[in-house]
Amino acid sequence: MASDTDIQAIEQYINETLDVEVHLQPWPDADKLPSYLNQRYEFFRADLLEMPLVWAIDKGAEQQTPATIAKHMKNLEHLRGVSPVFVQYGMSSHNRKRLIQHKVPFLVPGNQLYLPPLGIDLRAHLRRPRSKREGVSPATQLVLLHALNQVPGTRLRPTACARRFGYAAMTMTRAFDEIDRAGVGEQRSVGRRREWRLPTDLRAMWKEILPVLATPVRRVLYIRQRVAISERLWAGYAALAELSGLNPPEIPCIAVAQAEWRRMSPDNQESAVPTGDHDEIAVELWTYDPHQLSVGQTVDRLSLYLSLRGDPDERVQAALEEMIGGIDW
Repeated sequence: MASDTDIQAIEQYINETLDVEVHLQPWPDADKLPSYLNQRYEFFRADLLEMPLVWAIDKGAEQQTPATIAKHMKNLEHLRGVSPVFVQYGMSSHNRKRLIQHKVPFLVPGNQLYLPPLGIDLRAHLRRPRSKREGVSPATQLVLLHALNQVPGTRLRPTACARRFGYAAMTMTRAFDEIDRAGVGEQRSVGRRREWRLPTDLRAMWKEILPVLATPVRRVLYIRQRVAISERLWAGYAALAELSGLNPPEIPCIAVAQAEWRRMSPDNQESAVPTGDHDEIAVELWTYDPHQLSVGQTVDRLSLYLSLRGDPDERVQAALEEMIGGIDW
């Protein structure tokens, strides 16, 4: 017989994964079922996302074959006209795959929830080991850094991120795939909608993903101060000086998306000057648009950290730590 702890484990798993509260109650119609079903299962009733469901908890000690489970659930549906969900507290990956092939709705608390009528297939994602040197794409990095500026537990969707950052839907889908493979947070699909639920500890997330993040600076060039660039965004040591106690540099520095620089007028692109000129300004060409993450007149703190973390100057490293320490995670 299912204990109160067992029932709470089911309710808690559904609440944590779908952010929906459910309360399983004994199903009064269970006594009208054939004895072989009552001997094998304990039945509870709870609606999920406005769909009435009967949760059939397997109380047998020995494993049943997926074909037998599928037959039992189909009989239950035909006999009482309900939508059953098979529940088992431990299930092999082989049996889970076979139940999916039979299209049998099932729940393994803490592991997987499969409800094809609701378009739900949520499973525990195993973290795949990845090389610390592998890194992620610029689009993926942009999404990860954007996520670190959100409220813990926020849900992000590929379609919304694609619109916000101006990327193609396929590019953003690949970015979410990369994040999923890295095991950051939890992703789920409800119908055709895909969501990424951020971790509750964003500082820990930052430390976890730091090895796969790269400097956004692809190239640095120098131009005349008088060259017109709209919406200048301070970067490099100039930005770090604004965000810490570091002294401002002699040569100011701004950040521009590499794609945006290519779209600028030929006059701007041909205005590069040799370094050392007293009237110059440094321009960092970034792999993603720095304006997407910036707040105020400087590039965002996390991207700035990534662009300067390899600097050997102890004063720069101290300023970076001061800047990161000031982030309210």
